[in-house]
Amino acid sequence: MNIVKFSINQDVLKIVALVTMTIDHIAKYIFDASMDNIYVGIGRISFPIFAFLLMKHLATKQIYSKYLIRLGIFGALVVGLSLPFRGVVKVANILPFNILISFFVAVLFLYICSLIQKEKGPLWVKISMLILNLLYCAMLSCVCDYGIYGFLFLVLLYFYFYFIKSCRILLFLVLIFSGLININSMFWFVGVLTTLVLLFNDYDKKSKRLLKKWWWFYVYYPLHLLIIGLVSYLGN
Repeated sequence: MNIVKFSINQDVLKIVALVTMTIDHIAKYIFDASMDNIYVGIGRISFPIFAFLLMKHLATKQIYSKYLIRLGIFGALVVGLSLPFRGVVKVANILPFNILISFFVAVLFLYICSLIQKEKGPLWVKISMLILNLLYCAMLSCVCDYGIYGFLFLVLLYFYFYFIKSCRILLFLVLIFSGLININSMFWFVGVLTTLVLLFNDYDKKSKRLLKKWWWFYVYYPLHLLIIGLVSYLGN
């Protein structure tokens, strides 16, 4: 029996993720909404979409260095923009561990794994290096947005696409961690539903692109946080 898949342009997914993320940040950092607020719940849609697009592209193209450079530069930029507001504005206090850094740590882990795989040597040495790499990046992820669950969700999602969805257990693990990343919110199921929809979506790469340049998201992310920080600062 063939599974019927629907197609959504990847740019539409990006716009949905940006809009829901912005709603979430406005609710939390301007109106001081709790994790059980409906607008914060809407924001649970964004992370699975960003993770889906990044990891699917990474698993297909294996372009680790490009993403490490982008995520590292713009993640550091967000940290720099947050410094004047530290201790004054709520949003600034979490910016050093922003989502770009979370993605950076996951891509770094996968990049190191690819280097270890290419190295020649005893199997036990490779396994030991992989375990050390996992422990190191997992510890780094604990101080990042979405924490260890977010890190494992990204890594599992990558391997799900890397193995061409042949391993069913990965599907269930991805869905489990898509709920765990939002375990502190009553809207944890939103992440699960979003991930489930995405995994059965074959987005149309051939359709007309709305946003052709790669850098617009990386500019929007720090810019919208800066504006939210200024609004929050002026409102205090």
